[in-house]
Amino acid sequence: MSDRDSDIDCTVAHADEQPELSEVDQLRTDNESLRNQIERARWALGTDEPVNEQLRQAEIRAAVAEREAVAYRNQVKALVRAIQRERGVPEDALDG
Repeated sequence: MSDRDSDIDCTVAHADEQPELSEVDQLRTDNESLRNQIERARWALGTDEPVNEQLRQAEIRAAVAEREAVAYRNQVKALVRAIQRERGVPEDALDG
């Protein structure tokens, strides 16, 4: 394999990694948005207003957002582990 072929392979490898990194960034953004929704819902539930439909809906949104946040965190962890494996990080050294 020539040096030029090697350079092309490296470029392709970096291009393959790029979508994963942008997906991780998207998951981080989504996770932050969910955290904000959870915080707003918790604040709404903490007020002295009588329980009504709006508060009940906020409680439901908070519960759903918390489950989604856990799912996003698990996806990010899985992506990080996959990237580490591709880079040859030993199995016992993987974050987990």
